[in-house]
Amino acid sequence: MAITPAEPELAFALTQLKAQFPQLGIAKVHARLLETHPDWLVSEKRTRRILQQEGLTLTSAPAVPGVDGAETEVIQHPRSKLIENLDVRQWTPKVRVKYFNKKKGKGLVANADIEEGETIWKEDPWVISPEWCVLTFLRPKRSFYALAIREIQDLIQASAACAYCTTPLNLDSPLLNTCPSSSSQSSSTSCNARFCNRLCLARSAKTHPLLCPGQNPAATALLKLAKDSQWMALHALSQSTARLLLSNQLGATAWNTDWAVMSGMAELSLEERYQSGVEG
Repeated sequence: MAITPAEPELAFALTQLKAQFPQLGIAKVHARLLETHPDWLVSEKRTRRILQQEGLTLTSAPAVPGVDGAETEVIQHPRSKLIENLDVRQWTPKVRVKYFNKKKGKGLVANADIEEGETIWKEDPWVISPEWCVLTFLRPKRSFYALAIREIQDLIQASAACAYCTTPLNLDSPLLNTCPSSSSQSSSTSCNARFCNRLCLARSAKTHPLLCPGQNPAATALLKLAKDSQWMALHALSQSTARLLLSNQLGATAWNTDWAVMSGMAELSLEERYQSGVEG
């Protein structure tokens, strides 16, 4: 029996297809969608609308006359939008979120006087996708400092940094926690993840189970590809997708909340990133 997918489910499926086949146009994406989900009832018109809404259509920047009469390409800016019904008072009453324009995007503006040095916003990260390299200073036997470059992901793999917050670990700390799968898996699928404390371990449950080689060995190749190619966007997408999939298991409320956050992030389509030479 044919079913009509909900808007978030359809948008997620189309986003995944465009990530896998960025060169396909709307008609071919629609055909792929129906091949992937043969029980879905989705019109091409609806597919087009969702793709446009998510910024996944192939677009070219319009040409406008320059000062010398020559045509100049308009710069493509990432699209962002406010999260509907977002109440920032749960974090602070002193600022509000405002959408400025296409170029500036969105940001925070003050609602009240703010003292110098006052903390006005504190929240847990939605996902953490660290930079590939961290700079540390080492003091050798000589009197000067030497600069060393260590990759954060290498530190995590070596159990030398927290797999949730990426903080370098004190390996003698009694607060350290290992991934629960590390003691129950074979050496070929063991997880080297360590966490600062029980709180980081608990918070990691929003993404780690699907990216853990012990619990989901299939993720290993994906994360290796992201690291070897230093593809930050793929790493961030892996973390975000894992969070969405796991929140969906918790029910509609958790899914809708996380999907609203994901949908509100600034974005450029894959085609626009390619055309403008954006790396990441």
